[in-house]
Amino acid sequence: MTAHPDGAVPIGSSWACDTDNGVANVSQRYQSELDRKSVLSFYRAAAKADGWQLDGKDPSSVPSAGSTLSGVVECFRKEIDSATVYLKVWFLSDFTLSDDPKVQESDDDYGLDASGSHDGTAGC
Repeated sequence: MTAHPDGAVPIGSSWACDTDNGVANVSQRYQSELDRKSVLSFYRAAAKADGWQLDGKDPSSVPSAGSTLSGVVECFRKEIDSATVYLKVWFLSDFTLSDDPKVQESDDDYGLDASGSHDGTAGC
């Protein structure tokens, strides 16, 4: 969660453990002037070097119109302590719902989410 390309600046993190379904989640958000292709290239190489595998499932793609249900662009998986953990890369710009100039979210923001559970309910 701390590995990031040069020029990416951490701007927020969170973690949670849902006791109802046993899913643990950690998130890190970054701001970067790198384009999407460069960010994804960095994380593909970093994930592979750390033993993560590209998940064979095709995460929800970002629709050209309508609401985005999942902004996951890339998903990796790895076994950690007998649990499958998923690492997701997403971009804030995929959640833009309006052309309203009052919306102050940066298109340069992206995030990483990692989630896992021992009962297999975590995923992309």
